[in-house]
Formats: sequence, C-alpha cells, structure tokens
Amino acid sequence: MLVVRLPAPSEPVELSRKPVSQGRRVFTRSSTLGSVKTETRSEPVGQAVPTTLTYQAPRDIQIPNYAHVSTQVEHDLGRVYQSFRQARRIAVVCGAGISVSSPANIPDFRSASGLFASLKQRYPTSGLTSGKDLFDARLFQSESSTALFFAMIAELKDMSDAAQPTLFHHMLRRLDMEGRLQRVYTQNIDGLEEKVGLSFGVGSPDACLPTSKRKRGAQFARSQSDSSVRLSTHPSFEKPLFPRAIPLHGSLSSMTCMLCSHKLRLTREQEAGRQALETLRRGEPVRCEQCEVTDQLRTSAGLRSRGIGRMKVDVVLYNGENEAAEHVGACVERDLLGIRDPHEPDVPETMAETRARERKERQREEIGDLSVTSGSIKAEDALGDAFQSEDQVSDPPARRPRRLKPLPPDMLIVAGTSLKVPGTKRIVREFSKACRIQNADRKKGAHEPPVRVVYMNYDFPSSASEWSGVFDMWIQGDVQQAALGLCEPMVMKEGMDPAVEALVARHSWHAYPTKTPPPRILTMKNTETKRRPSNRLGMVSGKLRTSSNQATGKAGVVRPPTPPAPIAPPRLYRFIIMFAVRSMLRAGSRAAAPLRAFSTSSMRQANTLLFVEHKNGVINPASLSAVTAAQKFGGEIHALVTGSSSHAKAVAEAASKVQGVSKVLVSTSDAFSALLAEPIAPLIESLVKSKSYTHVVAGHTAVGRDIIPRAAVCLDSSQVSDIIEVQGEDTFVRPIYAGNALATVMSKDGVKVVTVRGTAFDAASTEGGSASVEEVDAGEAPQPTKLVQEKMSESTRPDLATASRVVSGGRALKSSEGFSKYIEPLADKLGAAVGASRAAVDAGYADNALQVGQTGKIVAPELYVAVGISGAIQHLAGMKDSKTIVAINKDPEAPIFQVADMGLVADLYEAVPELTEKL
Repeated sequence: MLVVRLPAPSEPVELSRKPVSQGRRVFTRSSTLGSVKTETRSEPVGQAVPTTLTYQAPRDIQIPNYAHVSTQVEHDLGRVYQSFRQARRIAVVCGAGISVSSPANIPDFRSASGLFASLKQRYPTSGLTSGKDLFDARLFQSESSTALFFAMIAELKDMSDAAQPTLFHHMLRRLDMEGRLQRVYTQNIDGLEEKVGLSFGVGSPDACLPTSKRKRGAQFARSQSDSSVRLSTHPSFEKPLFPRAIPLHGSLSSMTCMLCSHKLRLTREQEAGRQALETLRRGEPVRCEQCEVTDQLRTSAGLRSRGIGRMKVDVVLYNGENEAAEHVGACVERDLLGIRDPHEPDVPETMAETRARERKERQREEIGDLSVTSGSIKAEDALGDAFQSEDQVSDPPARRPRRLKPLPPDMLIVAGTSLKVPGTKRIVREFSKACRIQNADRKKGAHEPPVRVVYMNYDFPSSASEWSGVFDMWIQGDVQQAALGLCEPMVMKEGMDPAVEALVARHSWHAYPTKTPPPRILTMKNTETKRRPSNRLGMVSGKLRTSSNQATGKAGVVRPPTPPAPIAPPRLYRFIIMFAVRSMLRAGSRAAAPLRAFSTSSMRQANTLLFVEHKNGVINPASLSAVTAAQKFGGEIHALVTGSSSHAKAVAEAASKVQGVSKVLVSTSDAFSALLAEPIAPLIESLVKSKSYTHVVAGHTAVGRDIIPRAAVCLDSSQVSDIIEVQGEDTFVRPIYAGNALATVMSKDGVKVVTVRGTAFDAASTEGGSASVEEVDAGEAPQPTKLVQEKMSESTRPDLATASRVVSGGRALKSSEGFSKYIEPLADKLGAAVGASRAAVDAGYADNALQVGQTGKIVAPELYVAVGISGAIQHLAGMKDSKTIVAINKDPEAPIFQVADMGLVADLYEAVPELTEKL
C-alpha cells in the first residue's frame, strides 16, 4: 500500500454556507447537544447557523509496517486522478469524516473531540462510560438514559436539517450526473446525500423478490378466479430497485412504530413531524398516532385494546436489529456481480462500445425496408394489407427491459470512516476483491497498474494488520481536499454550483504529471499500426460519452466523430480479436476462483526476531530447532535473550555461537527472571516496531505458548502455532484434529508470529557462529504478575521433551504407586524419561509435567514404550512421530496398536516386571 500525504493547501478548502429562507424551527443557538431543557424562540432556518467545528488532525499517526510513504506526491496523485477519470463503476463507502467540514459541521463519533467524548464530558453524573452508551440498544432499560437519547436525537436532527452538503457530497453528485457512480454506502444518518440530489434509502419492499421457482410461484395466482387480482398487483419496477445512496445505519428522517410499523416522517413541513420533534426534545417518547386511532375504534366497538405503540427513530443502534439488513445485502450482492438496472441512467461507454454501436446503426441504415426494395407489390398483397389495416389493434406493443451486460465495480473509495463496524468492514473487503480482480489479466512490469482501492482519512484504522492487501493507496489528509483533487475542471453548465467549480479549478489534480507508457507498435508484413495505450478492454479511452440507442443521441450530448479505422491486413485484426477474447476468458476464470492477497512481507527483506528460552544458563533445544525453521524465511535472525543479569549474559554468549544467528539482543531485568509473559510481550512489541521485523518465532513449549500469544495480541497479529513445516515466508504447515490432518496456513499479517514444534526440525549447531551481542534497554518492564515460588523436581532421568527414549504409563496403572513400581524401574533400565497419559495425570497418578499429548508435551524419541495406554487421539498426537513405538496392553482392539511398530497383548502387571528383569 502506498501512502500519499496531501500537502497543506494555501487557502482553506471549504464551502461557504448558502442562505436558506424557507421554513422555521424552534431552538436557540445556545442549546447544547442532548440538552433536555429548551427555550421557545423561533429563528429562520437560514439564520440558525451551526457552530464551525475545528477538527484537530491526530499527531504521530502510525503507518502500517506493510506500507511505504510516497516520495513523488504529485506523480502519485496524478495516477489516482487518471484512474478515477477512467473508472466507469465507482463504489463509495463513507463515514462521519465527510460531514465534519463546513458547511455541514456535524461532529464525528470516535475522535478526541467527537460525539462520544463530548457526551461523556457533558453528562458526568449520568453513569455513561462513553458517549457510545447512548447508541446502544440497552439504553432503553433505564428511563434516564432513554430521556437523554430522545433529546440527543432531536438535537442531531436540528443539526442535520441546518447542515449543507460538503465538497465530498458535491463530488458524489458529479459522479452520479456522469453515470459513473455505482453506489454510495454511507454510515452517516444526516441524510446529506439526499440533499445534494442523490436518491436515498434502502429500496422498495419488493426489491428482494424470491429467486427460486417455488417461492417465486407464490407471488402469482393459483386459480383463474383470483388471477386477475394477483397478477395485476405484481410490481412492475418503473424506477430502479435500489437508490443511489444506501444508509447502512439508518436515517434521522423517519420514525417507525414498534407495534404496528407505522412510518412517520420527521419533517417540520408537517404538523405531526413538528410535534414529534418537540416531544423528543423534552426527553419523552413519541406515541403512535395510528395506534391511537385504532385503539379508539376498537374501544368504541367494544373490542379489547391492543395498546398504543411507541415510535422509534430509524437509526441502527449497537446490539440492535437492522430491519433493512436483507435489502442492503441484496444491493451489495447485485453491485458485486455488476448487475445493472435497466431503469438506471446509462453508463459511459468505451471506445470499443462506441464503434460497435455506430457499426450497428450503419448496418440498419444500409439494410432499409426489404419490402420496398425487393420489387413491385402484388395485388393480393395490397388487398391483404387493406384488410389487415382494419383489424389492427391500437394497443402499443409491450416494451421489454433492455438487456445490459454486467459491469462490476472498477474502483472503490473509502472515505472518512475508521472501519470499526464489522458489517462495513466486510463490505469494504468484498468490494476491494471485486475491484482488484480487474488487474488480473495485466502483465506484470508493463507499466504502473491503475489505482483501484483508495482510502481517504487522516488516520488509518486501528487494526491495521487486517487491512493488508485491501487498499492500493492511502491518501492521508483532508477528505474535502482530496475530493476537489479528483474532480475535473469543466465549463459552467446549468445546474452546476459556481462556488464548487471555482474551487475545483484551483485545486484539481488534472495537471499533475503521470508517466504514460509509449504507444505499442504492431508490425506485420511491412504494415504498422499504432495502438493507443488506454484502449484496453474495460477501460475508458479519451472523454466519456453517454451511450444511447439512438444515432443522434440525447439533447445536449455531442459525440465526436468516429476516428478512422487503421489500415491493417485481416490477419492482424484476427490476431487482436483472439488476444482480446483469450484475455477475457482468462480474467473470468480467475474471478471464479477465490483471490489470495499478495504477501506484503515479500516486498521487503525478511528479518526474524527469535525468542530464546533458557533454564539454568542452558538454551532449550526447542529454541535451537526454531533457529532451523527461521532460516527458511531468509534474511537475518536476531535472537532475543531475556532474564536476570547473572544468567542472561551467559546465555547470550552461547546464543552468539549458534549457527544461523546474526545478532543477539540481550535485555536484563529482574522482571524477566521467571520468563513470564506480562513483562516480555511488551518488549517484543517494541523491538518489532523499532527494528521492523517481519517474523517473531519461538519454540512451542510451555513458556513459548505463554509469551507468544500475548505478543501476537500486542502486535495485532494472528498467531500460527505448532508449525511442522515452512513452505514460504507466509505459508506454514501445522497439524489439526489431534494430528490426524495437516493444514496449510497462509498468514496475511504484516508480522508473522509463529511457534515451532521442536521435534519437527533439527536443532541448530551450537558451534561455529559468530554473532554480535547488543544490549537492549528494557525500561520499566511491567510486572503485574509475580512468581512466588518455583519447586523443582529432582530427577536423574533425561528431560522428557528431548529424551531419545520414553516410557509412558496410562490409567491402567491405577495409582501413583503403580508408576513407582512398574514404570520407573523399566525407565531406569532403558535410561529413558518417564511420561504419562492425560488420563493418568488427571487421576493424580503422575505429575502434570510428565503429560504427553496435544495438551502436554510433544515428543519424538527413538523409542517410545506405551504401557497401559489405550491410545486416545490427543495422546497419539503427542507421540506418533516417534521412530519406534512399542505398546503393552491386554486389549487387542486398543487404538494404540494401530500406530505401534511392536505390540504385546498381555497383562502389564506380569509383562513389565518380566521385561525389566530380562533387561
């Protein structure tokens, strides 16, 4: 992703307010948002100017580690301008950031001076943890919070009515007039998109018709008696199914009864709307007028009262139900597939489409009327025409809707939103995939690809790692300035705003230089034809023109003459057509398969931070195996050694001699002595951010499973645990389903956080390395957890995790004495470590440190002896990689025999003592 920082403009980029004379409303300029107390003072709407907001741009904005800052600002802005002008189907997802500027001046929600923070400061005694609580559906559980919500809605409605569209809204209107705006998905509830002239809403109730034959048949008649009624009421859709602007979070323009679903328009032009606003301003609920009339009629008729419902504002709250979710989902699905509505305005056509249309028009003119040119008219034909003319029906022929080819979105603009809502995040991801697939058939390295997905905002979404591979460019700066830059200066026409056009003429990016590739020259048999670089399938070449079925076009639309066709042999034309068809088929096959985001880690050198686990001055063998795995990533490996000064420096010297390690980082502190996750995870986070590591690796041990997940949370990355194979910088193999299956996992995070199964990789050599040692200041390491006591078990047997021979016992031993009597003597004779199954550990027969299995220790010794173990799935996952497996069990159907190399069906109380004696 490319980050382009907008330069500061020489003059303020904003629109001045226009005087509005019609309408009056009752509120004072000194009224505050959410205030229940009101004053009855009338002011014209045009005189009640909202206070101009001073938005403070956030400082120290962090840039994702997978992004890089542009060094050629004008060139890159010219690129996005050219892509914007060439796009035909532009989808827009916007938030509150497009309405904070003048002349709207509506506060956003989540910034330091936004609505959530101001509401909490304004009502310190209301018990609000944040202003977000007033947008949670649970607020209706308290009368006080409900009253605050009603009053806040009334004030927001006043601000929305006084607000006027910003420059970004005017840019959307321009796109709609040109026919290039596919859809606007807005998170705002102010309705400014409707004020600027866009159709607004979620579509008609019939927009989501059933698609299956069985459900669709229910819409029509089942008998002749009611066919005339049902068939006549089927919707005809004379207007588009969905408006141009879709409010994802509802709107302040209406209220709905929670009992009878009656709709009430919140407008001051109607008496009911004015009364409802006054009721909300007092902090009181609005009663449904329809329910009151129905209740009065039922009471007069002697029927039981059904109650009177309350009106709720059509705004989607947190933890609330979105009644328009199905309509929004249907609209998103149609837009992603590129399904076009025949009742929508025409989309600008490409040069190829223009030539095809004009060629068909010329063919129709040349063919003419065959009945006239075929010869003379016979008498019987004339007589038949006379009789036929008398029987002609005057009804006009039925018009069939036009069949339009699908046009998926080819550009996505995300502006003024922090992308915190899950539904909006999914919409952005899906549209990004649909737009970026347009570049699937482009040859790599030919020239710079067009910018398909643009993010416009001051700061980036907080969870930056999940947006890797989604955006092509982040325009960091004022949204209104970016909107002006994308607009093209035009000659003034009727309906255009002079103030907007004057700003566009001064701040447009149309004059910024771009690197245009030279024309390609095709040569065949001493004939050369120059092909324009922008004349590609799906791209607009030159100025956009509105398509039409008529040769002369609509009024006011002037089409340039058709350029002369190049002179070339027919074989060259066949070659060009075959190349175009093959490209289309290739793009279609790629679109059918799921896309994989390009790994951002491959764009820079891979450097690995490896956490070294040690005990009593000795490096854990699992960390040495992690070094072997990390070498497959490429780049340098920096080993991190933490602990007290007495042990850490000695371990650092030993780590510097490990082959494959380039540098050793040492951080000493008393907080690190116990290797707890709380103080070490923040240290890993700071090192990754300061030194730009692409991978964080540790052994899959008890210590690694404690530290690495916490570090992954601090880095906002997903952990890939217990890998057994490395297929690439971002692709790993790990066991699943208790080791019965292997999963290939590809991480899209900017920083890959991985734990390595020690037995799956050879341990790196501890001799021959010559890494440098660098001390790292830990600062004040947090220490919320303190190690009180550590009791070490004394044993002369090998360590279970690294032992070459292991003898394990199961629940059949029946007690801890059974382990001491049968398992330990056999282990001593073999020089093996002692293990246990989970069932034996849970029963208290063996210590928890001896558990072998998926939730215990993973072992892969040369010899593994399973005594009295049936072979549960989770136990097999911890020992199935052993070289030789010997099972002793009296049940011949035990699952352990399916993986054992040697099996002894016998009573362990007899077989084990005899085996120990013979050894």
